[in-house]
Amino acid sequence: MRHSTEDEQGTKHALRKAMLTSTGMGQPQLSLPADDSTVCVPDTMQCFVGWDRKGIHCVPGAEDVEIAPQCQSKYDFSVMNEQQKRAVASSCALAFRCQPLACKIDAAARCPVMWDEIEVGVCQAPASWQGACNPLLHSVDKMNEEEKLSWRTRCAWNFPCAPDSSFGPRDYAAVCPADGWELGYGLTCFAPSTYRGPCAHMHQFAGLTVQEKKKYGFACGVSWPLLGETNCRRDFAAICPFGWLPHSTRDGLDCWAPTEYNGRCGKRQKLQGLSPAEKMSFETRCDVRWPCQECQKTTSRTVCPAGWYTFNGGLSCMSHNYRGRCSRVMHNIHDLSPASRGELQERCAFQWPCEEEVAAQMPQEKETPAIMEAGSFPYFPNGALSGR
Repeated sequence: MRHSTEDEQGTKHALRKAMLTSTGMGQPQLSLPADDSTVCVPDTMQCFVGWDRKGIHCVPGAEDVEIAPQCQSKYDFSVMNEQQKRAVASSCALAFRCQPLACKIDAAARCPVMWDEIEVGVCQAPASWQGACNPLLHSVDKMNEEEKLSWRTRCAWNFPCAPDSSFGPRDYAAVCPADGWELGYGLTCFAPSTYRGPCAHMHQFAGLTVQEKKKYGFACGVSWPLLGETNCRRDFAAICPFGWLPHSTRDGLDCWAPTEYNGRCGKRQKLQGLSPAEKMSFETRCDVRWPCQECQKTTSRTVCPAGWYTFNGGLSCMSHNYRGRCSRVMHNIHDLSPASRGELQERCAFQWPCEEEVAAQMPQEKETPAIMEAGSFPYFPNGALSGR
């Protein structure tokens, strides 16, 4: 049995709608249909209605705005995905602004705005969807920008706008803030002469966690350097999050967290069979991220290559799946210079993790074990470096 295409589905929908209208004698109605530009497509890349931008955060635009008890007075949009923003909007009775007419779509977006990826490459419309197009969009992971623009025209809806780069992920591994702060003697950071914030012009940030740096940035009006354009498309076909080790059991594969994981969930999880949307929810709930499908920029700021596991107090690396010319167990990689690490990568044919993945592994809370230093390369004591 042949299934209808999206265009055929749209035509049938329009015919059904036309058949329900009343008929009558007289002059034909020559008014044009409403312009699709009047449709308000939520812009999940900007702060909520009535909220303003403050650095990487969105905050209420007025002091007298009432905030529900279950909600926060600021949200870090640089690390929130669309599902997280939608959950906040629903829980806190907030609304998104409408996308601007000149919105340039995010070519890396996995689904249209407010849609969920229920299988890899398959997006499902929300229950309230009343558009002319099929509520299931297949092979979206293979659509290029031109095809997404064509879908937008046909369906009077849109993919997310391209993200504001200043809302992008930050490199909290950097010791000093961005915008002219300089590292001086004793790991002290000195503000530029142009700094007009309420805090001191010199401060020691070494040893602070990500949350502590964010707190300082919000209070003092500074921000850390951008990670840059990583174009990280989450690989939700991977069973485990980045940094978690797939472990075979009688029931399939379990995911084991690295020892430095200090999130809100257990360190052993059964994640096999979850949909991409469910994995996004797990990301939010458990403070993890799935690995990138591919990355534009890798980093050797870890002791082990991607897909390897650290042991022996972080001094050694091993891989169950490596099939290259080198040993599956290596020692003292952390002692190598950047040039030597590049030579090792070429000789052994492995990859270092994506920069964005490594930044996501930074300690979030004070209780998280501190990163140990070996030369100029931080590394974690034990645990998987990549779940791939």
